[in-house]
Amino acid sequence: MSKLFKICDSGLKFTFSLFGSLEIEGKENVPKKGSFITVANHLSIIDPALCASAVGRDPKFLAKKELFSNTFLNIFLRSYGAYPVDRSRADISALKWGENKLKLGEALILFP
Repeated sequence: MSKLFKICDSGLKFTFSLFGSLEIEGKENVPKKGSFITVANHLSIIDPALCASAVGRDPKFLAKKELFSNTFLNIFLRSYGAYPVDRSRADISALKWGENKLKLGEALILFP
């Protein structure tokens, strides 16, 4: 697990312990080893962090390329496990990146 994921996940859980609740059901169904894909609706900016926390395995993401135009956000997103995808076309490099992550036994979260 990356240090950034641990820090962000701990911060998310701490925030929810103070201001709300975070209840994860079905975590026992998430494989502890091996690759898998989680597909979720994307309703809010916090969705990637919530899904990552639910998965608990330092997952990787595809994120719209526009988010990577800001230098700070680019560094943060890449450190968190995101890769830019060009949604205006069939982005083969993003598909190959995701396929490679799965071949390496990693978890991938997609928001179609």
